[in-house]
Amino acid sequence: YRHAGREWSVGYRRVGLVARGRPVFDVRSADDAKSVFNAIHAEVRDRKRAGQRVHLCISGGRKSISAYGMAVAQLLFDHQDRLWHVASSERFQASGALHPTTAADASLVPVPVLALGLVHLAPMADLFATTEPQDLLQSVATAMAGDQRRRCRRFVTETLSTEERRLVKYFLSCVMEEHRSPTYGQIADALVLSERTVRNRFSSITAKLKLSFDYGASRVTTDVLVGLFAPHYFELDL
Repeated sequence: YRHAGREWSVGYRRVGLVARGRPVFDVRSADDAKSVFNAIHAEVRDRKRAGQRVHLCISGGRKSISAYGMAVAQLLFDHQDRLWHVASSERFQASGALHPTTAADASLVPVPVLALGLVHLAPMADLFATTEPQDLLQSVATAMAGDQRRRCRRFVTETLSTEERRLVKYFLSCVMEEHRSPTYGQIADALVLSERTVRNRFSSITAKLKLSFDYGASRVTTDVLVGLFAPHYFELDL
């Protein structure tokens, strides 16, 4: 392969996608998804084990299969690896040629990747050793959910005052059990408080949320409270 005045050796190897003994052409079932994810994961994992830099292209095939390539990149990539989309002209696609003859035929478009492995998703040894990435992701997701649940419980029991906890309990019960977001006036009526008191307590609650959950300069509202606590509401016993 001649490029930039040099000749490069390029090898091609076909990797079959097979689920329960049949070829997979698209993701139409859980078996298909597992087969695709495992196959792409194994290829990239083996390259990383060998200390190689990976350039993964996720275009040219089924979009549903490309999504699993993206997932593998998030799981295994480091700062040296690259994820690409190839943008090809209609003329070049229709030509059936393997390589473009002009710069207008095709271009590489970088795809941003948040490398979760680099932010301590799991020990890198586990990421490169596993043959069942779904199980690893599930165990990590379970651990992360447990950690977030513990943080929410500590926030309620150790950070909020008794009055603030009562307010949070009523507010979340309306959202989670009655599927409505009460106004400050409705909360004041239900808890026999002044609306000003409700506003002040919510200001204190959101300020504590911002500090406890490291939101930095971001604006924290009651929507953030719902987003944090909704997944764990029925387990927290507010």
